[in-house]
Amino acid sequence: MVTEPKSNEFDVDCPHCGRVREVHTGAGDAQGTTPSSGDVSVCFNCLGTSVFDDTLKLRLPTQQEAKEIAAIPSFTELMFQLISLKTKQMDERK
Repeated sequence: MVTEPKSNEFDVDCPHCGRVREVHTGAGDAQGTTPSSGDVSVCFNCLGTSVFDDTLKLRLPTQQEAKEIAAIPSFTELMFQLISLKTKQMDERK
């Protein structure tokens, strides 16, 4: 089962683009707790969706997890906002 993302600071590599990320900001989690296995992560570099494994490394979601993630309303809104932000940044660079 996929759960909502949480917050903390530590290094992980994005399994999509390889970028090392050290800050993880969770949606709706003001406590800044450590992510757990199954928590969702989005890379701000490539917008790839990943899932934390049992060792708190990021992995690609399974097909079933991808379906579950896409059904989380806050995730859909987050992705819309991130895509809008990326598009605006690209337009400003032109």
